[in-house]
Amino acid sequence: MSRDSFLAEYNQKIKPKLKQFENLRKVYSSIAVIAFILGYGLFIACFALSDYMERYLGKYYFLGMGCIFIFYLICGSLGSYFKIKLEQRMKNSLMQSFCDCIGRNIRWAQSSQLFMNDTALIERSRLMPPGSRIDLDDTFTGVTKNGNLYKISEVIGYGRNSNKIFIFLRFKGKNYANTVLMPKGEWQLSYNLRKTTLEDVKFNLFYDVYTDDEVEARFLLNPSLMEKLNGLKERYRAGNIGVSFFNDNLVIRLSVAGDAFELGDSVIDDAQFFRLYEEITAVLDLIEYIEN
Repeated sequence: MSRDSFLAEYNQKIKPKLKQFENLRKVYSSIAVIAFILGYGLFIACFALSDYMERYLGKYYFLGMGCIFIFYLICGSLGSYFKIKLEQRMKNSLMQSFCDCIGRNIRWAQSSQLFMNDTALIERSRLMPPGSRIDLDDTFTGVTKNGNLYKISEVIGYGRNSNKIFIFLRFKGKNYANTVLMPKGEWQLSYNLRKTTLEDVKFNLFYDVYTDDEVEARFLLNPSLMEKLNGLKERYRAGNIGVSFFNDNLVIRLSVAGDAFELGDSVIDDAQFFRLYEEITAVLDLIEYIEN
């Protein structure tokens, strides 16, 4: 679907629903602010009146102060809790409508609804260290016009810049050799694959390639595809990219900072949906290029 067609669908199906969520966001924000002020005020008052509290509570003084401190922490965390709750309600209500605006039979799901073989594909792709913890979040999935399955899944990491976007493409009638492209020096294990080089000397400065079929590896990772992958990396503002071919699968890993498919603090900000549209269509454009 073209951007103009998407905008027309978006304005009809999604934009009218945003106002009610913006009103809900304001309610949540007001409650969070009031709770924080109440908790902070109570916490300060207890310190100011600590002598009186110690006199009346006696040996229970520290227990009382501990309870007040916990209450203060709860009040302070309400803002984050409400933000997560609001985002979840928005996604449950709007995300499938958003997919319908893009077209191409895209479906959205979260971790509890994901396909069971996602984690197995990640492990077999060799794009994550063995034994890595894999927690899946938002996933977009669909079938191309040629009948090939694709999925775009977010993998929640632990630590700075540790979140990943995994793109799974399964092509009917393909049987790729094992070929893995990784950022320079990031290869996890050898897996008995041979190191090779790409045609483009520039990309050899940034990537290592391991394969059990050097001819096919150079054919697959040709300069044109590498340029497409670099464009995908820029679209997702990714720190680095990894690619794995095996059997009938192509798996792409993008390392990103923060929540890749987060809906922002301002509910009525159209830019967050337009950015998501561009990220999804960038993957679809790559799939179309590979299929052709």
